[in-house]
Amino acid sequence: MSKKKIILYSMPECPPCNALKTFLKEHKITFKNLDVEFNLENREKLKELSGSTKVPYIIIDSEPTLGFQEDKIRELLDIK
Repeated sequence: MSKKKIILYSMPECPPCNALKTFLKEHKITFKNLDVEFNLENREKLKELSGSTKVPYIIIDSEPTLGFQEDKIRELLDIK
């Protein structure tokens, strides 16, 4: 199990967001999910961090990644 701090900005009806959440759960990775569709505060924070409101936006420790870039996420989380 990962000891890294993982924050995911997502929307409930976003297929790539849901695919990323499923991927993390399948690998037993604990993450904090922040909804940006219904939570204006989360949306504003995402805009501050990334300059946009595009999702999924995941931060693994301090490394941000836009989109479900599986290879990059596997590398950051040391998943074979």
